[in-house]
Amino acid sequence: MHCYFGSLLSPRVPHHSYRPRCIPATLLMFFIVLLTMGCAKPAGLPNMVHVRGQVIYQGEPLRSGTVVYVPRSPDEGRQARGEIQPDGTFVLTTLRPGDGVQTGEYDIAVVALAAHPGELSREAIEAAGGVIKRGYLIPDKYAQATTSGIHDTVDKSHSGVKVIEIRDR
Repeated sequence: MHCYFGSLLSPRVPHHSYRPRCIPATLLMFFIVLLTMGCAKPAGLPNMVHVRGQVIYQGEPLRSGTVVYVPRSPDEGRQARGEIQPDGTFVLTTLRPGDGVQTGEYDIAVVALAAHPGELSREAIEAAGGVIKRGYLIPDKYAQATTSGIHDTVDKSHSGVKVIEIRDR
């Protein structure tokens, strides 16, 4: 099968000589290009380190909450977070699930709120001043990276594991 792609634009070849059998080959090439473009991995951030860990509170795994890594310097790293699972484990994510955290110095917050009290009647909400407060499962100082006292240095030699132990004191 001979297919001349320039036949539409060539001044020497009349327009009616365009060969329709070229359409399937052209479409096939077009779809191959589209498919290969869709398979390329999007660029991630540089200097990423996969970090997973566990949060222990009073000697037991914390069953819910969020671990947040906050860069100590705005010029170094990006914030990463990981949801705490029922066994106390977490995996850090910056852009894509499980991609880790950029190298740098981090202060760490652990936010663990008590379950929502559920549906309340209008009277109960008004009696509470119109505000429903959720309590913390752990001391509230850990909810802020600046007051938690928990830090991590993430570099290429990092073990990839961070165990966070929290106590009431």
